[in-house]
Amino acid sequence: YHSRGVAKNTLGNYQAAIKDYDQATWINPGLAEAYYDRGLAWDALGDHQAAKADYSLAVQIVDEFGTL
Repeated sequence: YHSRGVAKNTLGNYQAAIKDYDQATWINPGLAEAYYDRGLAWDALGDHQAAKADYSLAVQIVDEFGTL
């Protein structure tokens, strides 16, 4: 799901990308990259609050586990 989200994000299909990132984070809540990439999609849609929340989650996971 994360890879599909990246592909959709690259194509500018941000809403579909967010749905795939949602699924990826549901399957693996420790996947910091999915939160970061979902933040990029939110930013592209202009929802900077949602983006900030996802970036914060990504940082929290990296701080806790030390890696992406």
